[in-house]
Formats: sequence, C-alpha cells, structure tokens
Amino acid sequence: MRFYSLLLITVLVCISCANPPFPEKHPQNYELFVTQRDTYAAVSPDGAKIAYYHSSGQIPEPIDYPSGLYVIDKDGNNRNLIIRGSILDPSWSPDGQWIVFSRLGAIQKIKLNGDSLTTLENPNSYGFFHPDWSPDGQNIYFDRADAIGDLSSIYKTDSDLNNATPILSGIGVGLRAPEISPDGQTLIGMKASHEFEGWQIFTVSFGEDSIEQQLTFNGDNRNPTWSKSGNEICWSKNVQIFIMDENGSNSKFLHYGISPDWLNANTIVFSFANGDYSKEVLYTIKTDGSEINQLTF
Repeated sequence: MRFYSLLLITVLVCISCANPPFPEKHPQNYELFVTQRDTYAAVSPDGAKIAYYHSSGQIPEPIDYPSGLYVIDKDGNNRNLIIRGSILDPSWSPDGQWIVFSRLGAIQKIKLNGDSLTTLENPNSYGFFHPDWSPDGQNIYFDRADAIGDLSSIYKTDSDLNNATPILSGIGVGLRAPEISPDGQTLIGMKASHEFEGWQIFTVSFGEDSIEQQLTFNGDNRNPTWSKSGNEICWSKNVQIFIMDENGSNSKFLHYGISPDWLNANTIVFSFANGDYSKEVLYTIKTDGSEINQLTF
C-alpha cells in the first residue's frame, strides 16, 4: 500500500510540474489575460485625433466593433473605422490626410476617409513593418524583418510608396521600429543582440559621419517615440511606460503599459488593461504621472 501511495504522489508531482499553475494577474503580465486589444496608438500632427488598432478577439467578428484601424478624437469620442483587418504601427502624414501602416508584412497607406488604399508589397519572404512618415512628408521609413546578408534593416520609400531602398549602410543594422526625429536628422529604434539582454534603444544620426548611440542598457525596451520638440523620448520597458531626455538621461517611470505616443508636450497616450483585465484599452497620462484617463472601453 505504501508503494502505491508513493507512486501516486510521484505521479501527481509530475503532473503538477508538467502543468504549472497559471500566473496571477499583474500589471506586467496583463497581456496574458486580455481578449480584446486597443494598441499602436498614433497621434495626429495637430494632436486632435488618435489612430489605433482594435483587435476584437472574437469569432465571428462583431458587426458594431470589428478588428481594424480606428480614429478617435483625443478625448476618446467620435470613433470611426478606417479599414478592417490586422493593422500594425499606424503613422500619420504631416498634413493629417493619410495614415500609413503595416498589414501582413506589406506597407500600406490610406486616406483618412478610407479611400485610395496604396500598397508597397514585399518582393521576398521577409516582411516590412513599423512605417514612420518623415516630418517633411517626402519619405516613409520602415524596417525589414530579416536583414541577414543585407547592409541595413532600415528602408525608406517615397510618400507614394515607390522605390524602396535600404539606408544607413554599415550602421544601424538590426534596428527595428524606426522613428525619425522632428528635425529629420536622427532615427530612434530598438535592437536585440547577443551582446546584451533584451531589446535596447539606439539612435542613429544621418549624414556622412553617422553616429550610433545606445540609450538603454538593461531590461526589455521597446517602441521608443520622440516628443514633439525632440528633446524627450517615451518608451516601454518591461511593460512599463518611461520618459527620458534625448541623450538617455533622467529616465522616469510613469505607469504600467506599452506602445506609447505623445499626445502633446506633457501628455502620453498608451495601452494598458482595463479594471478587470478583460480588455487592453487606451489611456492618457501627464508626464508628471498625474491625470490618468481611460479613452477606449
């Protein structure tokens, strides 16, 4: 009898080891629990509107709120569906009339009224992601998912999505999620390497003497974005929103969340869980950590 009791205990222990308990809900693991998601917030040039991707998490898709690219007013009102589908990393044209985004590994742009969808196809097996419109409106920068054997992982195309070419030859290799500074002189993005742990944030300047500078050195740092002045940077680190000076100094924690963007000089919009962790929604917060407001529901 004792043998069988020991055998039963051993079996139960093995089952427990093979199926560890699901983690408890915590702000830094909320993505394990949400079923609907509002993310990739992108603020219009005038700060009046916010584009974002909504994933319904339902099959079949609900008629009243299907997955797609949406635009709302900065206070969360007047939600408008621009295009259905899985839409990643929207970015506004400087005149506020177009939105460029990634869908199924291709770069696309569309007018704010939903017309004139234009596509830059990826000719090979790799994908194009993270488009960002230049401040002068002439170019769109984006990254290539697999840059093995290439001189650069960053590309640019003109605003009509023609003539995609690699840039930053010999420097900036492996940079992802590029965003150009308001003065058009510097790209910021994130890198992963065997030389350091997690994703780290880098800047790369343009010109004959391109300079690459590492701004973060620990943790998992993602999706950096310039302030309107270019003097500050906001990003997410280990599912927490931080801001810092443009040279990487004076970092400050604001709130748990991901995918931030600057609404104005002292307000950030970002994604985080709602009260019961059933949805990922959009919030705004002041750069001093005050006035947290939920925008989507």
